[in-house]
Amino acid sequence: MKHTIPFILSLFLFLLSIQLIPSHAFDSIFSFGDSYTDTGNLNVLAKKLKSSPVPSDNLPYGQTFFHRPSHRFSDGRLIVDFFAEEFGLPYLKPYLGKNGSFRQGANFAVEGATALDPTFFKEHNLTSYVDPLSTSLSSQLQWFKELKPSLCQTTKECRDYFSRSLFIVGHIEGRDYVLVPSSKLPMMVSYAAKIIQIIAGIIKELLDQGAQTVVVPGNMPIGCLPTKLDVFDLYAYDKSSYDPKTGCIE
Repeated sequence: MKHTIPFILSLFLFLLSIQLIPSHAFDSIFSFGDSYTDTGNLNVLAKKLKSSPVPSDNLPYGQTFFHRPSHRFSDGRLIVDFFAEEFGLPYLKPYLGKNGSFRQGANFAVEGATALDPTFFKEHNLTSYVDPLSTSLSSQLQWFKELKPSLCQTTKECRDYFSRSLFIVGHIEGRDYVLVPSSKLPMMVSYAAKIIQIIAGIIKELLDQGAQTVVVPGNMPIGCLPTKLDVFDLYAYDKSSYDPKTGCIE
């Protein structure tokens, strides 16, 4: 329980920020990211590529709210679901599902997605760590551009439509950092700068496409994630590895 408190607190503060925006402010939401916001795109990709079953296709994923597998990497709702509820919008459909209208928004996020393109990992001999189903943020941006003509045509139409649209970019870069093995940690500073540059470029591109309100959650403290606290369970024999105030791995 001690280790989950920082994560729950971060989630609470993030959701609290929703209350600062009028509930009638948006008519659509467009989400980009990874498993924190994926509502089914990975499942669509896995079926197309005839890959092995995706864990979120089975319980316990979805059991506490939807009472069935919901293609979300959560036992309940995701942060993006709470945004949709707050603004009176339907839960975002995965874009790759190509199911119905996306006038009220679309989800482009894919579990395991990275900010950096696959070419970067090839150039740095990190391909063995990359899931073949993974996508990059630039791929998600391209999907958005493909969808855009069905939403608006002229510059004025797009400006008016996107003035009442919320864009959520992230969480996204967590896997980029996880893919770097410990032997390559010295490159982390320049690596982080490149990730930030990529995300900033995507945000600018969205603004150029007409987006006006963009939320960028950023990367949660990796050492506070329940999965990391479970995998690297050092507390019993190395308490110095934990921050005494937060309980997170330093």
